[in-house]
Amino acid sequence: MARIDAADFSAYSGGWVEEIGTSLLDAVFSIQARYHSRVPGAGVYNRLEAFRKAYQEAVNDVRALSAIGSINLRRIMGDSKTSRRYKADCVVDAANALLQLDPPVITAADARGRDSKELDKAYMSVQGLGWVTAEYFRMLLGVPGVKADVMVVRFVNAALAADGLGSVEARAARDLVIRAHGEEGHGVDLITYEHAIWRTKGVLPVTFFVPRKLGVLVTRFGMTECPCRSDDPGGVVTGPGGVGVTADRDRASAVA
Repeated sequence: MARIDAADFSAYSGGWVEEIGTSLLDAVFSIQARYHSRVPGAGVYNRLEAFRKAYQEAVNDVRALSAIGSINLRRIMGDSKTSRRYKADCVVDAANALLQLDPPVITAADARGRDSKELDKAYMSVQGLGWVTAEYFRMLLGVPGVKADVMVVRFVNAALAADGLGSVEARAARDLVIRAHGEEGHGVDLITYEHAIWRTKGVLPVTFFVPRKLGVLVTRFGMTECPCRSDDPGGVVTGPGGVGVTADRDRASAVA
């Protein structure tokens, strides 16, 4: 069985493991947004770096993040919305929900020490925020998981369809990726494994096999013939004998 290029399994930079404020902003503002941009001041990542420089006291303090307020966050992070709400409003509400827990969650260490269901409940109590980015929020803090966004679900379903199997929803797609990691994790943790899939399909073609009785596995890039869209940068996914679908995660809409 061919594999993802070994270099992709060492590419993950580690999220924002000791920065709960940055992680919360990342989780919310990455919804339906371009993450990287070569334009200064554009893209989620560039704006996160601006936030970290402007509000160093808030990168790992939910109290400080809440005190910044929505208007000031919008000045740095922009006016984008999710479910017709400003994302900055969602961040402040989520910060306050974490502070209302008993005891309050203030730092990244606090979050890692709490039950994931409790954290998810607080995060998802905010209108506009859902389970996919709740899990992504925890992943950014170093908790193993899979961000089952739109492109990951399409990626899994393309492989299933090519093997004559029916499509699945986001939760099942997430579980299949976790199963693949359990079958052959390449010596890395789940977050690094998921990031390797993201890097490969976001840059070069990759084949995602669905062996019968085994589950979902990922093979190395370079195994498909052509992009499926004229503007696709080359991130194409397919199952054995299947037709590729675009896999450019930076352009994809995330599932909140």
